[in-house]
Amino acid sequence: MTATVLDQYGNPVEDQTVTVTYVGAGGVSKINGVQASSGTTDANGKVAITLGAGSAGTGTLTVKSTMANTSTAATRGDGTAMPAKTASTGFTTAVTISGTSAAVSAAEAASDAAAEAIDAANAATDAANLAAEAADAATVAAEEARDAADAATAAVEELATQVATLMAALKAQITTLANTVAKIAKKVRA
Repeated sequence: MTATVLDQYGNPVEDQTVTVTYVGAGGVSKINGVQASSGTTDANGKVAITLGAGSAGTGTLTVKSTMANTSTAATRGDGTAMPAKTASTGFTTAVTISGTSAAVSAAEAASDAAAEAIDAANAATDAANLAAEAADAATVAAEEARDAADAATAAVEELATQVATLMAALKAQITTLANTVAKIAKKVRA
């Protein structure tokens, strides 16, 4: 969370020491990114406060800054003086810390990673199943092509047998015709 220190006129106060206390579940773990109980405001009058706890709970956060009532007036762009800084007693607020411990977060992250791994494994299984189906379809197509080739070979062999039979019959008829022509030629000569 961020606390902003303002003077009575609503101007941010830079380089102001801020003391932070927290009573309840957890505690202040860092101020402006450093483990400390106090910090200094930035150019915008802000101080960053990080709370931490081993478990969820509630507590009271107190942020205090006591400023001297000294003027560091500088002129504004229009030539008028900036208002003087004035004293502030700070503020107290109730805070609720919620969340999970690092172990729970790590377990949830591991669970999420395991779920992602399972999803990836399922996708790989689906891809393998599709590849197996494609291989089965290719095998069926190859078997059908082989069957078609076998049928074509059988048809060619049947045709060759029929041609051979026709050739033998034609040869027999030619032989008979040649014998008949030879007999007729003998009779014609005689």
